[in-house]
Amino acid sequence: MQQRWSIDELIDLWTLLPAETELLRNKTGPTRLGFAVMLKAFQHEGRFPYNAHEVPDPVIDYVARQVGVPASEYPAFNWRNRNSTYQRQDIRAYCGFREFSVDDAELLTVWLCQTVVPREARPGAVLEATMT
Repeated sequence: MQQRWSIDELIDLWTLLPAETELLRNKTGPTRLGFAVMLKAFQHEGRFPYNAHEVPDPVIDYVARQVGVPASEYPAFNWRNRNSTYQRQDIRAYCGFREFSVDDAELLTVWLCQTVVPREARPGAVLEATMT
């Protein structure tokens, strides 16, 4: 996530949509800002930031203005407590993701064996196929 962000990129990737701001209605202060940053980061990168330092200041400033929380409150967001774990679950559900299950692993294994393995001799091809 470490890059220089143009205003157009900030608008395209970090602007909260009306339905997304609805998710913030019961959150305040650092929690409101941290949740918004986690949501947009997950949508952008398909993963959550590991800690507050991973998200660049221009992104924090841009999101903070949208949610009405000073960017200076962002470091107070706790990335590792139970509440942030629940928030990540809420974000995954909102984005249509769910936890990978044993049944999913079995389906993936069958698919890989039938579709990828017979056609690919390159080392790493199976791993590449699982990442797409």
